[in-house]
Amino acid sequence: MILAQNPRQPLNGNNTHWYVFVIFLALISCRSSAAVLNNDRYSAKDEITTSINDNPIRPAGVVLSSDDKDKTDDLFIKNTNSSDIVIPTNTLNFLPQKTNDMDSFSNSYRIAFLLPFCFGEDHSKNDKIRQVMIEYFEGAETALHWLYREGYKVIVDVYDTKKDSLTTIELTRNPDVAKADLIIGPIFEVESQIMENFCSIYQIPMVNPLRQYDKSLRTSIHVFNPVIVDSNVHYVAGLEMIRSFPHMKFYLLNDHSTENFKIRKAFLNAFEYKNTPLKYITDESMEAILKTANASNPIMIIAPISSESLVQKLFSKGASNANVHILGMESWFDFPIIPFQLWKKNNLYFYNQMFIDPQSEENIEFKEQYVNQFGGKPGRYAYLGYDHTRFFVEALCTFGPQFGEHVKDNQFPLLHNSFLFKKDQRSVFNNNIVNILQVQDFYFIKVR
Repeated sequence: MILAQNPRQPLNGNNTHWYVFVIFLALISCRSSAAVLNNDRYSAKDEITTSINDNPIRPAGVVLSSDDKDKTDDLFIKNTNSSDIVIPTNTLNFLPQKTNDMDSFSNSYRIAFLLPFCFGEDHSKNDKIRQVMIEYFEGAETALHWLYREGYKVIVDVYDTKKDSLTTIELTRNPDVAKADLIIGPIFEVESQIMENFCSIYQIPMVNPLRQYDKSLRTSIHVFNPVIVDSNVHYVAGLEMIRSFPHMKFYLLNDHSTENFKIRKAFLNAFEYKNTPLKYITDESMEAILKTANASNPIMIIAPISSESLVQKLFSKGASNANVHILGMESWFDFPIIPFQLWKKNNLYFYNQMFIDPQSEENIEFKEQYVNQFGGKPGRYAYLGYDHTRFFVEALCTFGPQFGEHVKDNQFPLLHNSFLFKKDQRSVFNNNIVNILQVQDFYFIKVR
């Protein structure tokens, strides 16, 4: 077994031998049905619908009902061990067949959501996961309405992995999963490794919607990580600053703190990767450097610092020079004694993975549809579900299952952020964009 040489520690807490055994079971399960299903990969009907596993291998799929939004328990298909699954009446099944004037796409593609809804489980430790997945899928469902209006053909299957490796293995035996042209999920490491092996057999691209997944096998399938993990946000922010301000001279303010060492290192790595100079400055050398800024020599101070006194000093020294720009930390807004008007006066910028423009027409439409459908305002994960579903369905329907080669290295603006996927040597596509924000008239605006 290839995996036995350097197995990773499973996220579920299993020991190494159990981990290898689980992957082995997945491999056997996948290959046992490969010959039967390979000839039936594109037998999907030319319609838009949501398939909810009429005869599911446990756990059952799930659809959320907007009619019972105020009754949290009614959102769940509780009895997942029963063969008599009661499906809520208000589902996406109302979507009609495409009319003849909507024939811009010749193929009908199939998407499978494999997410840890954890339905039928009373463990409080999974309550937060369940609520996140519900919100995420509500956003995805809203995107499906939007896509239907645009004329896209897609069949959607929804499965509950229960955050359990054995459940995920059972799903690999479901013939409908093997018919998918795109899989969104799973979330956690062990389940993702099982599905990676499964997808490698049927050549199905995978999307890990909320975490970064780096492939464990040397497979040829494409894996997409639209969300940037916390450890990489600062690195990506460095790349974005270079793209956004090509004429700036950059300096990195070093406060010698150990807590911010990793952040400084991430910025240094980004600038080194782009062969762009990034010099260290300190508290003592700050004033001399700031004096060098002028119209022909604008400078940007990257300041990953947590000291309020040092932030005040940086502001006081740079406020009088319009050619001094500062990239700061969001935690600075917690400093009570720094006047808010100094943010704009100091040409201060921030970076963030999530920025929602309240004036965006699409955002207004999304919120209205979400409220009408689910009776509440969308949160962070609803926006992620909407953007991920919209982007990947459009890409799949436009370019087919190998859409990764067509979308890489191109920037796509979405509601919460933009996507700019970079492909590494293992066919993993990582998003390389964060939002660059600035304060204007006491509000954030998006610069890039």
